[in-house]
Amino acid sequence: MERSTQTLNGAAETKKIQTDKRQILSIQTERLLWFLVFPVLYLQHGGKLWRVSVSPS
Repeated sequence: MERSTQTLNGAAETKKIQTDKRQILSIQTERLLWFLVFPVLYLQHGGKLWRVSVSPS
């Protein structure tokens, strides 16, 4: 009985670790996309967007 419980817990831990890795990977992918997309937006808006976000005045 105890052994099967330990196996289940181990499987749950492994699954949790895989989920965490996937979340980290998706965050990194989002950041990468943002770094690729932002310069395009910046160039399209002629730098206005950047100036607005840096100095609200």
